[in-house]
Formats: sequence, C-alpha cells, structure tokens
Amino acid sequence: MAKPKARLDDDESAIVVALYESPQVFFNTYLLAQTLHPKHAITAPESKAAFERVCRATEELIVKGLIKGKRAKGNDGIFYNDIQLTRKGEQEAIQERKQRSEFQKNLPKLIKDANSVAKEIAEAEAKRGNG
Repeated sequence: MAKPKARLDDDESAIVVALYESPQVFFNTYLLAQTLHPKHAITAPESKAAFERVCRATEELIVKGLIKGKRAKGNDGIFYNDIQLTRKGEQEAIQERKQRSEFQKNLPKLIKDANSVAKEIAEAEAKRGNG
C-alpha cells in the first residue's frame, strides 16, 4: 500500500518554491529566513522568530527527503548551508506551484461564494430577528 503524500505547511511550501524558483542562489537558513520574511529587520525579535520557523521547516523538509544541505553550528544553533532540492523536492515544488496557481485562479470565485453565503446568513438572521 502506498504511503499518503506528506502535506507541507506554509513555511515548508514557501521554502521548496523559493528554492525551485531561484536555482542559481546558494541558500542557507539565514538567507531563506530573510527571503521569506523580508519585512523583519535582522535585529528585530520577529526576525529571530522567523529564523526559528525556517530552521524547523528546513529540518522537516530534510526528514521528508525534499531538501539537503550542509549542517553547521552558529550562535543561533544548528543551521544549514548550500540548501538544495532533491529530485523528490523538485517534484513537490512543481506540485506546490501548481496548487498555488490553481488557488489564485479560483480565489475570486471562492470569495464570491463566501460573500453569498454570508449574505444569506445575514438575511436569515434578520428575518429571525423580525419574526
């Protein structure tokens, strides 16, 4: 029996897509954190939290066999240099990009449907309040 496909969280998805879309960049954990969270100043507490999230996501992706890198230790603990997609990671990145594209294409309809349901709920509550 085949294993179910591992679902990526938002950070993991962002990492594999960033690696796929920028094959010429030599990413390490720090550069990934800055790339995925550019609004955080490097010295800001949010930057440290973003770095920790990227570290956790990087390790999860290594466990899943989607990326590889050279482990190193710095002031912030373990991080990775020369992070690259594996063949399996490339396949996952292509699927993630396709999913994102489909979602963006369907988003206007999803919003329209959600607004329609919200309107029906509001109308039903208004009737109930007036009855």
